[in-house]
Amino acid sequence: MQQITAARPQPDTRTHGSFEITAQITVDGGYSINTLTATGGTRIPELCFSTPDRDTYRLVYAVIREGGINQVHPDGVRAALTDALIRELHEVQRRRDSASVSRIEHINNLLDRFDTPADEAMLTELRETFGRSIDETVPAGQQPQVARSRSNVERKPLTAAQTRIAAGHTNGIIRAGKGVGWLSLKSMVRKGYADILTQAGQKITAIRLNERGLAAGAVA
Repeated sequence: MQQITAARPQPDTRTHGSFEITAQITVDGGYSINTLTATGGTRIPELCFSTPDRDTYRLVYAVIREGGINQVHPDGVRAALTDALIRELHEVQRRRDSASVSRIEHINNLLDRFDTPADEAMLTELRETFGRSIDETVPAGQQPQVARSRSNVERKPLTAAQTRIAAGHTNGIIRAGKGVGWLSLKSMVRKGYADILTQAGQKITAIRLNERGLAAGAVA
């Protein structure tokens, strides 16, 4: 007897402003998002994801779609996506039900991708592809918030690169610049090693290491 298998849905590709987004159900029943520039078809690795959780997939897709429609640069979308996932994680954690356990794991798995900042050369290449720098926007009167930790139970250690950044502080202060990306500073704050000193929109321009951060830098 011939075995009949259900056909997997075909990829759904749509253009949203500056991005071409392809959504697809994976072989194992999960969801994948592949993002390219609408002009030129350059793949944007930092905006390509897969997750087994449908609600998380919908959130990621919505943020990337909005970024494309508003012509936000990929690294700005990545920052907005990080913030959206953190807000969602905190909301799910507050529910304290069994159904939320797997969602917490799925969201954390995506957030783990942002702990290591993207290579500056790749970001420069993306900026050149888009041909212009697009300012990130924050609603009037509001300042973006950076969660100090995703979990109330544990905080992840600094990466080797972040430890070196901590070691290079001046009187506990670290400023964004050559070799020190704002995403690195944001991650250090989120992990609980520093507090925001100054920022411009969503981009953190300087942080002040706390006791934990100073200790981490001292052993580098």
